[in-house]
Amino acid sequence: MRPEPSPTAGEILIPILICALAWLIHYHEDIKPEKEFDKAQTKKVLDIAHKNAVMSVDTINFDEYIVDTKAARKDSVNSTKEMQKWVKHQGKNPRFADYKYIYDTLYTKQGQIKGYRLSKNMWHLNTNKAMTDPEYTKIYDEFSDAIVKLEIARRQQKHK
Repeated sequence: MRPEPSPTAGEILIPILICALAWLIHYHEDIKPEKEFDKAQTKKVLDIAHKNAVMSVDTINFDEYIVDTKAARKDSVNSTKEMQKWVKHQGKNPRFADYKYIYDTLYTKQGQIKGYRLSKNMWHLNTNKAMTDPEYTKIYDEFSDAIVKLEIARRQQKHK
């Protein structure tokens, strides 16, 4: 009776490479677009907060304020990270999201609109609904306060 031949290196590596390739394809098709969509939803929320905060500075006499810009920048970064976490974990919640047909905009390399396609993520965050969540409101207000401080500092530098 002959002994069983031992497996070659190729016989061992090929299944491992196939598994790694399958994981990589799965990541790019499912996980990566979802992360990018969450970031886009977070950016949309923070852009609204930023716009409102900058407009609110128009009514303030900012000459009376002393602003620590370093702390304000740190606060805005921290609240941005907190908002990203909130959107990742709560954004799809039907209490805060609208579910409907959503189309992604496709752009050319030159930045022009190429067309639209039906999104894989059939929800978007409704900021009015999200304002009912105390955690969301707290993060939103912290970000707005940081932006107000940064805008005051920017305008103070501009007047000097």
